[in-house]
Amino acid sequence: MKLKYLMPIIISIIIGILFGKIIFNQYKKNIDTVFNEETSIYILQQGSYKNEDAMYEGARKVSNFLYVKEDNLYKVYVCITKEKEIALKVKGIFEVLGNDIYIKETSNIDDKFIKSLNIYNQNIEATDKKEEILDTCRDVLKIYEEMIKRTL
Repeated sequence: MKLKYLMPIIISIIIGILFGKIIFNQYKKNIDTVFNEETSIYILQQGSYKNEDAMYEGARKVSNFLYVKEDNLYKVYVCITKEKEIALKVKGIFEVLGNDIYIKETSNIDDKFIKSLNIYNQNIEATDKKEEILDTCRDVLKIYEEMIKRTL
């Protein structure tokens, strides 16, 4: 009598495990990681200078920039983006304006900043107007500067 009830229970458990595995695998495939510590960002750097006077002289062709003192050098940032293609697009604009730009890849800094960066990336992708792209870069730098001040 016990064997009569045991077989349907075992079969039900096996079927439940199989369906559970199938459903779990479907969700696992659709998970889109929005933020993780591996997220790269691209910083467009105009130059690296030994002192503040040299930095201002070297960055005179750039109307909007942010400088960060790292390793006893003043590094001039002109834009930050999450996409390599956008970094290349913006680099081209700055080079046409007579600036040598270096693209520096770094890791995710702050999830809130990355969230904002996604929106600004969409704005840059949506236009080819130089002024709009440069304005967007200026706005990104302001947010980055605020983020740096929060961490200090």
